[in-house]
Amino acid sequence: MKKRYIISLKVNSDSKKNEPLSLAAVIYDTTWGAGRIVSDYIPGAVDLSGNATKEDMESAMLSATARVYKKFADKTAVVIIHNPDQYSLALESNLFTSMLENGLIDELPTLIDVGTLLLQLGEETNSIDNYIKKNHLVIGYSPSMKGVSSQHPLFDAYAILSVYLDLQKLISTQN
Repeated sequence: MKKRYIISLKVNSDSKKNEPLSLAAVIYDTTWGAGRIVSDYIPGAVDLSGNATKEDMESAMLSATARVYKKFADKTAVVIIHNPDQYSLALESNLFTSMLENGLIDELPTLIDVGTLLLQLGEETNSIDNYIKKNHLVIGYSPSMKGVSSQHPLFDAYAILSVYLDLQKLISTQN
């Protein structure tokens, strides 16, 4: 079955802890001819009075992320990520597990790691930047990206989507 929505997700964290600091998602609708971006999302920093605890901020981020996820995630959605190491794979998994444990989502999605697809094709897996340069891929742009650096999770989410779409074309021509 063709997937209707592709949700490209990037979570950044404190390198010493397995806790999300920031995240971004790009939602791509495959039903529009060649496809189109229907939304991108970055939960803003949440301060519930100037004195928000870390737990309050994490809870607000999880709730906001779950609302966006549930809007697009149905049986025809796929969630894509890129993890240069197993540490970051645990980060996205833990994000969805926390949403499930807090009753914010009903089931865990299947996460597709773009790095695994690159590995199957004999490409370098720890960075998608080289694949992007080698294949002259264009990273999507939206007004939300104004002033965003290549180290920002929104840029990464767009980059992951670009690589995934290119790999899907490559895989479909090999079948």
